Amino acid sequence: FMVAAGSNYRITFEEYAEQLERSAWNTGDAGRTIKGYVESIGSYDTAHVVAFPYWMDTRLVGIHAGQPTRDYAIWPDELDQLADETRNQLFIVNPNDEEGIERLHALFPSGITKIWRSPVEGHDFIIYFVPGQASLD
Repeated sequence: FMVAAGSNYRITFEEYAEQLERSAWNTGDAGRTIKGYVESIGSYDTAHVVAFPYWMDTRLVGIHAGQPTRDYAIWPDELDQLADETRNQLFIVNPNDEEGIERLHALFPSGITKIWRSPVEGHDFIIYFVPGQASLD
């Protein structure tokens, strides 16, 4: 019994946990990034995850951000819709998404890029922050 219990513990809490960490995307980190943005200088309406095939589930990002019914996905060809936004904007982008990154730089040249480094290899993401434009009205 003790040998079986020890083996089951190792498989469940060590091997499986390690495999899950390597294979599951860090939607919690992305959600906490959005929540921090909202609690400081932004809005849930101006936070986005640029969709990329086979990347993170953007609905889970919403759950972690405190908005369980929200899907944060926006595709690169939909970014033009946000060009007239005057408030701060936050984009989370897959580092391999060259099209999305190029589109953001073209639409928002004043944007600031920061890489969020994950402790799990291959799970980094780019944070692209676009400062809002002050109104003189």
